[in-house]
Amino acid sequence: MLLKLEVIAVFTDHVRPIGLPLTKDEVSKDCLVSGWGHTIRNVKQGSPVLQDLNVTLDENQLCSDNHQVCSSGINGPAQGDSGGPLVCNGVAYGVVSTKTRNNTYIYVRIPDFLD
Repeated sequence: MLLKLEVIAVFTDHVRPIGLPLTKDEVSKDCLVSGWGHTIRNVKQGSPVLQDLNVTLDENQLCSDNHQVCSSGINGPAQGDSGGPLVCNGVAYGVVSTKTRNNTYIYVRIPDFLD
């Protein structure tokens, strides 16, 4: 997504730009996902503060050929986090997409669309 700000962003220790991957090469499987999505199961309310979580990308048949990467487990991005960043090696590597019923979290791979 491209955002146009009404005012110029002031960069601080807490506000700064993030880069895109320079190549389509493989990256670290240890990544960070963040967002303001739901933090308590069955409570339909987003977090009032930005949350982040370390995730590990894994091999998954669902994500093997679809410009996607996956992580799995009990913890991951939740409802309201879609569109948020997946950061690996300090660059925006993916975009939060969806979660399956078996706790597989799907992200769109940014490097596949660099061109």
